[in-house]
Amino acid sequence: MPDNNSRNLLSKINQTVHDRTFWQETLKYAAISFGGFVINLSVYALLTEALGLNVTVSSVAAWLVVLFVLYGLHSKFVFKLHHDNLTDLVKRFLGFTATRVTSEILEVLLLNITVEMAGWSNLPSKILVSFIAALFNYALSKLIIFRKKELDASQSVAMEFNHADGDAA
Repeated sequence: MPDNNSRNLLSKINQTVHDRTFWQETLKYAAISFGGFVINLSVYALLTEALGLNVTVSSVAAWLVVLFVLYGLHSKFVFKLHHDNLTDLVKRFLGFTATRVTSEILEVLLLNITVEMAGWSNLPSKILVSFIAALFNYALSKLIIFRKKELDASQSVAMEFNHADGDAA
């Protein structure tokens, strides 16, 4: 028989699966990220194929272009954040950048392994590696970077009261 922690986890998973807001947010994130992927791949292809730059330089340059675009779009349209002040904006942007730096390092390492060492085709490798990085980025964005601020006790009680009455919180 499952213990209390297992039941709580299963309950949270069940709530998430049936949460319309979660799915809307996830689809918006995916659509915007796909746009970022298209920009990233286009810049990468231009630099590697047309200009003959190596995969590391090209990948980093494409990443820099997309970094600013995705931060603005994700924070505004997906996670609907309103920065209270400049400090809040800078803090979140630096966190966003740190996660993206980590995923870019992962992406460059995987590209060098797949293209340079294993001899795989360049652009299909970039697509695969970018997908892996996107999953990593979504998890960190959702759980850390764009996490909503904790509600104070009065807001939490009001939301629970409204939810108990069947109103949308």
